[in-house]
Amino acid sequence: RHKPLSDNSLEISTFSRVKQPQTTVETVERQIKEMIRSGILVAGTGLPAERQLAEHLNISRTALREALQSLTRQGVLQVRKSSGWTVGPNQETVVDNLEVYFLLENVSLVNLVEARLVVEPETTAFAALRRTSEQLDRIEQALNDSRNAQDPETFFRADTSFHAYIAETSSNPLLILALRPLFGLMVDVRQGLAASEKVISDSHIEHTKIFDAIRDKDPVAARAAASEHAHGFLTRAQQAIADDPKLAGLLVRPQQRAKDA
Repeated sequence: RHKPLSDNSLEISTFSRVKQPQTTVETVERQIKEMIRSGILVAGTGLPAERQLAEHLNISRTALREALQSLTRQGVLQVRKSSGWTVGPNQETVVDNLEVYFLLENVSLVNLVEARLVVEPETTAFAALRRTSEQLDRIEQALNDSRNAQDPETFFRADTSFHAYIAETSSNPLLILALRPLFGLMVDVRQGLAASEKVISDSHIEHTKIFDAIRDKDPVAARAAASEHAHGFLTRAQQAIADDPKLAGLLVRPQQRAKDA
């Protein structure tokens, strides 16, 4: 197995020359992904300089740059002026891509909540088992911020932080990544519900149960509280939609949300 050099860059001889120029970009993408799968490329590894790598691969710099940019859009590479191309995950890019993919699958609010019911209770249970005092303080601060919120937008931001901190406390990047697009696609629904005092009141009660279980390092209670909260969210959302059918269209495409921001 090839190892990165001391400066955290990979030896250029590690890469194989491209033998099929007609599929140059795809071939380079596949090669880099395979090197990641095999452990040759790891997060933080710097790629050789573009000119050297293009010459070694026997391809044009334009084709190489297109392949590298494609991998960047997939959340696999990062580029910096000071260090060039570096292997590294970009969670924001991956989440954006997943949101678009899920929208193309025409996911419904029920689909999203069902997925949340599978993932979030176990994530919360892991958070209860693994939380540190510092992490608990952050979760409690978000909880207090939501309680003290004077308007729906402030409550929504605090609510988002509360759930995000719990996911981070699970210390499982797969669970964090699984939850982010679910919450991202429910942004508009959650913002719409945040205008209801009854919704906020119910959320406070459920959030407190979740926090207490995490504070007590009780994974069973944490799992149950998170499940109750997700079920409660679905009930509240369905009731709101029944009261105002216009809310049924709140699963808005990310691009549209950006335009409206």
